[in-house]
Amino acid sequence: MNCQVTRHDLERFRTAIVREIGLHFDDAKLGFLGEVLQRRLDNLGRSAEFYLYSLGQERGDGELNALAQELIVGETYFFRNNEQFRALAEVALPERMRANNASPVGLPKTLRVLSAGCASGEEAYSIAIVVRTTITDPSFDVLIRAVDLNPIVLAKAARARYSSWALRDTPADVQRQWFRPDGRDMVLEETLRAAVRFDLGNLASDDPELWQPGAYDVIFCRNVLMYFAPEQMRAAIDRIAHSLAPGGFLFLGHAETLRGVSDAFHLRHTHETFYYERKENGGPACRRSAQPALRLPSGAAPVGALGAAWFDEIREASERVAALVPALAADIPCVSLPSAPWDVAPALDVAPGAFRRGARLRSRRNAGSRTGPRHSAPRSDAACP
Repeated sequence: MNCQVTRHDLERFRTAIVREIGLHFDDAKLGFLGEVLQRRLDNLGRSAEFYLYSLGQERGDGELNALAQELIVGETYFFRNNEQFRALAEVALPERMRANNASPVGLPKTLRVLSAGCASGEEAYSIAIVVRTTITDPSFDVLIRAVDLNPIVLAKAARARYSSWALRDTPADVQRQWFRPDGRDMVLEETLRAAVRFDLGNLASDDPELWQPGAYDVIFCRNVLMYFAPEQMRAAIDRIAHSLAPGGFLFLGHAETLRGVSDAFHLRHTHETFYYERKENGGPACRRSAQPALRLPSGAAPVGALGAAWFDEIREASERVAALVPALAADIPCVSLPSAPWDVAPALDVAPGAFRRGARLRSRRNAGSRTGPRHSAPRSDAACP
C-alpha cells in the first residue's frame, strides 16, 4: 500500500508525536516528518487514517519505540559537562549520604540515581564511575537506573563498547582504571556495567513505576526537555519533582532552565555550574501560565538537514524555554539560593584535578548532542538557568 501523506495527515502526526513522545517539530520540519510518516506507512502497510488513529492506542509501545529511532538522535560522550559530575561527587552525593545517615536506625542506606533520556549510556556510566570513586562507605548501596525510549541506543549501552571519541573528555588515568582496549574500541569494566540498569522508558508518559514518589536522590535529565512542547515539559518536570526525595538533586542541560516553570526547587550554583535541589517542603511543582503555551519550534534532534547553525538552534531553544511564562517571570520568586555550599573535601579518588582537565578545551568544543530530534543540531551548554 502506497498512500500519499497529506498536510492534514502531517498535522495529526505532529500532534500525536507531542502527545505520545513529547517532542515538538515546527513547520520547517514538516518535510522531515512527512518522510518519517511515509516510511512508517510503507513499512506497516497501513493507511494514514488507520495508522494515526491507532498510534498510541495499541497495546505496548512498539510503534513509539520505532518512531524514537526515526525521530531522535543520541550522541554524547563520557563526562560531558564535567563540572556537573564534580558537583555530583562533592555536593550532591555527600549531602544525600548525610540525609540517609539521618534516617531511623535499621533502615537500609540506599541512594538511587536516575539517568533520564540516557541515550547510549555514557552519562549513566559516568555517574557509576563517580559513585564508585566517591562512596567508599560499604554500608551504602547505590542503584543507578537509566531509561530511554530508543531500544537501539539501549542495546548499545548494554554492550558498553565505545570509541575513543566517546572518551575524549575522560582523563587518561580514568580510562586506564575503568576501560580496556579491544581492537579500536574501549570496553567498560564489568562491575561498572553491572552497576547500571537500563530500561525502556518514555519521559512523556506518566508511568507510575518509573515516577514513584520520592524514589530518587539524584536525577540527570540533560538536553532532553528543551526539545519538548511546553505543556509536556511542565508535565515532565512535575513528575520529576514528585519522584525526587526532598533535598534531592536535579541536573539539567546548560541550555535548560526551570525559571517560571517550577516552584519545587532551589537553584544551586557550585563548581561553575547550575543545578537544582528539591525543596524540603515538597511544595507545588509546576506553575501554570494563564496565557496560551508557547510552542517550541524545534523537536528533539531529527535526522533531516542541519539547516541553521547549531549555536542558533541552541540560542533559540534557550530563549523559548526561558519564555515559557514570560508574564510571570518578573514577579515569581522561583529561585531561592541556599547558604554557601558545604566545604566538602574532594571525593574523587583519582589524580588531583583529573576530572577538571579539559575544561578550557570543552568550552570551545562542547557542542556534542545527547538526545534530541534528528533535524536539529547538537545540544550545547549555552545559557545558564
